[in-house]
Amino acid sequence: MGGQESGKKKWRDTLLTKPECKAIVFCVALDEFDKVSDKDEKRTYMDDATDLFAEIVNELGALLEPIAFFLFFNKTDLFKCKLLKFTRFYKGQYTGDKNDIPAAMQFLKSKFLEKVGTNIKVHVHETCAINQSQISSLFDTVTFTIVETRLRKSGLMLKNPKVEGKTTI
Repeated sequence: MGGQESGKKKWRDTLLTKPECKAIVFCVALDEFDKVSDKDEKRTYMDDATDLFAEIVNELGALLEPIAFFLFFNKTDLFKCKLLKFTRFYKGQYTGDKNDIPAAMQFLKSKFLEKVGTNIKVHVHETCAINQSQISSLFDTVTFTIVETRLRKSGLMLKNPKVEGKTTI
C-alpha cells in the first residue's frame, strides 16, 4: 500500500478484511529524518513514521495474529552521507559518536521499537534498495520468517528449532 496520506487511511480496513495477510513490511527512508512533516511543522517525517508504525503494530498485531512485522530502514547509503547532519539534528538525544553509523542506526531503531508492545516481535533490517542481491536475500528471509511463523502457530514447528544448526519441523 502506498505511503500517501490517502493510502494510509485504507490500510487498517484492508488488512482487517484480508485474513491471508501474513506479514506487514514497514519501510522508512533513513535519509528523511530531517524532513518536516506535511501535517505539522513542529514534527518530522521520522516522528510521523514512528507514530504510524506503533499504531499499525500495536493495533493490528493483536487483531491479525499470527502476523510477522518487518521494519526496513531503507536508503542506508544516503543516510551514511548525512550522518554528520543527523548527529547535529538529534543533538541532546543522540549520544553516540558523530562517525558511528551502527550507533546512529541503533538510536533510530530504539525510537521505533520503544513504542511497540513488549509481546510483539519486529524483524528489523537495514536496506539499500538499489543493492539487488541484498534485497533478494532480504525477501528470502521475509518469506522464511512468514512460513516459520505459520508453522509455529499451527504447532508443526518446535519452539526451539535449532538442532545442530538446522530447523526442526
